[in-house]
Amino acid sequence: MNAFERRVRAAVHATLRDEAAAPSVARLAADLGARREDVAAALHRLADLHCLVLVPGAESIWMSHPFSGIETDFRVTVGTRRWFATSVPFQATRRSQRRGDARLHAHFR
Repeated sequence: MNAFERRVRAAVHATLRDEAAAPSVARLAADLGARREDVAAALHRLADLHCLVLVPGAESIWMSHPFSGIETDFRVTVGTRRWFATSVPFQATRRSQRRGDARLHAHFR
């Protein structure tokens, strides 16, 4: 992973953390002052490295552990903030340990 890919990954995580939604390629490019094509290439490289998962056939971010860019059956609430999680065990333990006020909502089908 090169320096630009690390910047893209950090921006993805910051947006997921702060806004509970995955940023688009256009948003990342604007935030990073980079070309859209370079950001898209970085996202694909990060996906190849298993740092994040893209929606199949698209450049949209599906998940970047521990965050999900799409609605899942696992929702974590800390105070008034809410995120969709990629898995139960990680989110339930990490957030609870850090803050002590986390709640996990899971719906199993």
